[in-house]
Amino acid sequence: EKLSEILKPLGLVKVRTRRLKKLAEDWLQGVEYDRMHGIGQYASASDRIFYRGEIPESVEDHALSAYLKWLKSEQRTNQTENE
Repeated sequence: EKLSEILKPLGLVKVRTRRLKKLAEDWLQGVEYDRMHGIGQYASASDRIFYRGEIPESVEDHALSAYLKWLKSEQRTNQTENE
């Protein structure tokens, strides 16, 4: 199968192929992004922040947490400048 050939250099071909197929099935069935097979907390939080423009109160990932802290700081600065 072509997908298996593409993934072969990465190793764990059977596992990765199965996961990607399940993710594609979920996508085609219209499953909500954060409920799709293989989508973890980081991907879900990234989707909310960067794609949907939502700002969650907190996230598990330290890099996303630092970004949210910076973003909130920037928003406060901009609000202060506009007053």
